[in-house]
Amino acid sequence: NEYQTTNQLRLKSGVYTRMKSNGDFESQFNLAKGFNFKLVLSPEKGVFWVQVGHQNYHLYSLLRALGVDDQTMTSSWGEELFTKNSKLADGGASELINMAETLTHARPANEVEAQKALRTYFKGTVIDPETSEITLGKAFDSVQADTWLAASKKLLAVQRGDEPPDERD
Repeated sequence: NEYQTTNQLRLKSGVYTRMKSNGDFESQFNLAKGFNFKLVLSPEKGVFWVQVGHQNYHLYSLLRALGVDDQTMTSSWGEELFTKNSKLADGGASELINMAETLTHARPANEVEAQKALRTYFKGTVIDPETSEITLGKAFDSVQADTWLAASKKLLAVQRGDEPPDERD
């Protein structure tokens, strides 16, 4: 049988938070420009992961590369969650280099170049500010450090039951 559709619905660019069937919580970053990725929080481990394709990277490492200090992360996540994430994110330079290579398809020579590549990449991303205002409570037009922090706060609020998951439909 042959089928034809007159309209096809697409998910607007933005950040959508939900609970997965395995009990983990994730924020899906659906970008208008750039690679899509996910921010995942495992309730048992209490660790934030940035999932790009099939690779997982620590959010703590990424936020440090984007210039976020420990005090800002502590105030967003709480002392206990910050401590878990900072202790487990020991990948350091190799993790940042691998993340930059995954996103930019060019391998940086060292950690400083990887940080520059990641900052440049995320400045070039585009999301819909109207959608991010609805889902995150603040309008973002690209994925920057503030966007990551807002998404991680929303993920924590959904996990605690303080906020409902986003309705993607």
